[in-house]
Amino acid sequence: MGAVFAALIMISLISTVFIWSLSENTRYNNTVRQANQADSDRSAEKIVANVTARRLDEGNVSVNGTLQNEGPLSVQIMTLWVQNTNKATYAHKDSLGITLKSGSVTYLSGSTTTVSLANSIGDNLDCWFISGRGNIIHINPLFGNPTININYSYPEYSTYSNVSMGIGLIGFDFKGFAHYDTNSTSFPTTSRYLGNLSTWSRTYSYVQPCYTIFHVVLTNYDPSGQVMHIILPAAIYIIGSHAGGTVKYNTWSLVNVTGSETIGWTLNPGASVVRYDLPPETPIDVFFAGTGIDGGTLNAGSVYPMNILVFGKLGTADYGQNVPFVTVLVLGSQP
Repeated sequence: MGAVFAALIMISLISTVFIWSLSENTRYNNTVRQANQADSDRSAEKIVANVTARRLDEGNVSVNGTLQNEGPLSVQIMTLWVQNTNKATYAHKDSLGITLKSGSVTYLSGSTTTVSLANSIGDNLDCWFISGRGNIIHINPLFGNPTININYSYPEYSTYSNVSMGIGLIGFDFKGFAHYDTNSTSFPTTSRYLGNLSTWSRTYSYVQPCYTIFHVVLTNYDPSGQVMHIILPAAIYIIGSHAGGTVKYNTWSLVNVTGSETIGWTLNPGASVVRYDLPPETPIDVFFAGTGIDGGTLNAGSVYPMNILVFGKLGTADYGQNVPFVTVLVLGSQP
């Protein structure tokens, strides 16, 4: 009987150990399978970050652009990191709450992707994201230079890329273009109130030969941070053919206009000195005026290239630039 009980006890112990071994082996295999699946899912993540890190002010950096999920799985974007490479400092923002389904795109802007980080004009800024699966998402190297520092005092004017080593130091805001039509061919000899800028025409057309005041927004992107001083003979210039193939041109000179969008603008014609200062990376309202028929009338109903001939001093040295890519429609006739 003792031998039988001993045998039963041994069988029970061996069975318990065997079952425990099977259970542990199963749990191990499940863990390995889950780890392999996590690695596979992590490898399958493909987020394209077409973003730039830009300077908001001396204490904040904003990351703007798009995140696109080109992988087969949904991805959670958990953390944004921003680096100032000049000062070797970092900052991050957790709990972004961004979920990207396969094939979807999200647009980044505003407080969601604003990070507190000390910076100065000219500092190189970089950024990256951390996904919920632990992947590091870097900026798309084909998207462009991620270290553009722009002053966001006027957010509506902050859509420019870094033009300083491309077409010139001066950037033009296409949405800020406006003009005030006087419906008269006479040049005002006294100060004239022009009303709020919001009431001006935003069309890319003008009526000739009326006296017209053009408003443009120019930004100085000089990488060395020098102030640009725009002075006469800076002007707006249009050239094109008239009937019969005769070449004609129109010009509008730089003029003094003061005021604001809140209280309105005032034209001060006949000033002997006209000057606009463009601090680095700051959008500035600049005005040109005239009848635009000093070189002959153009064909009404035709479009012509408009050139903003910027001239003056960059710091203490002469600087001139033709701000291109603007087209206007000529309308009207002698009033």
